[in-house]
Amino acid sequence: MKKMKCIHPRKAFNLMQQFIDNANNLEYTYSFSPILNPYDDISDWKFGDEIEETCQIKVRLKKGDCFCAEGIDSLEEVEDDTLTIKYNFDELWDISAKIFRAYWTEKSPMLKGFSDITISILHELGHLETTEKIRPNFSIQQREELLEALENKYIDYKELNYAYFEIPDEKLATEWAIEWLSNADNRKIAKTFEKKFFSCFAEI
Repeated sequence: MKKMKCIHPRKAFNLMQQFIDNANNLEYTYSFSPILNPYDDISDWKFGDEIEETCQIKVRLKKGDCFCAEGIDSLEEVEDDTLTIKYNFDELWDISAKIFRAYWTEKSPMLKGFSDITISILHELGHLETTEKIRPNFSIQQREELLEALENKYIDYKELNYAYFEIPDEKLATEWAIEWLSNADNRKIAKTFEKKFFSCFAEI
């Protein structure tokens, strides 16, 4: 696809947010604040029932390398019920995006039918969705050591990226995206998003 310029950034932003909201399965549990009266006995204090809601995930513009998940590290505890996926439209035409696409479409040909924006968003959402699965078996220190080893081993940019895609948390995030797109209803959601999203762009 030729590089394009976003001519309706606010609309594109809103469409990304809607797509993430549709794909987001994350949930958190909280309790309503207690109803306290200092003159009551503590045994009379009332607490709200536990409520499960979908975790909020926001999108935010970022200069430089993107897309990326923020507000939660795949290997750390969630401290807030609002998470962020940063984006930079220029990254959709970056060489690393092309390498990512080539690698994963070979493993899952179904991805050829979807744009880089869809795959990128779902991959970053996959990081957030798979935190509980990856955290017990793969620490931040292990990730850093593995990244350092890869950088020392590979000089070729493509080979380095291919090895990076196989890092446990990176691989799991993409596998989550592939699984999400394996559902026919989800594919319709993705296609509707893409059609509206690219109407916000014009060829340069």
